[in-house]
Amino acid sequence: MQDLKLLLYQTENRVLLLTEKYNSLADENKQLKEKIAALKEEINILNIKNKEQAENIVNYKLKSIITEKQTTKDIKLKINELVRDIDACLKMIDE
Repeated sequence: MQDLKLLLYQTENRVLLLTEKYNSLADENKQLKEKIAALKEEINILNIKNKEQAENIVNYKLKSIITEKQTTKDIKLKINELVRDIDACLKMIDE
């Protein structure tokens, strides 16, 4: 009978320890999920800023191209180059 009581006591202790560990891990999991959500939001904000900066660079380059006295052919070539740069930036953002 003593053996059964001891076994019951040990089992209860194990259940309590497992319950505490489960609660601790559940809290940690919740915190990590919140951190992931915050980091995803930060990534979205940085992607938006990156796109805006790419647009600003393009606008600046276009202004500098237009203000320089160049032929229409030169301007078209530079615009095509900028479009390729934009495409490359967008591919990097999507990765």
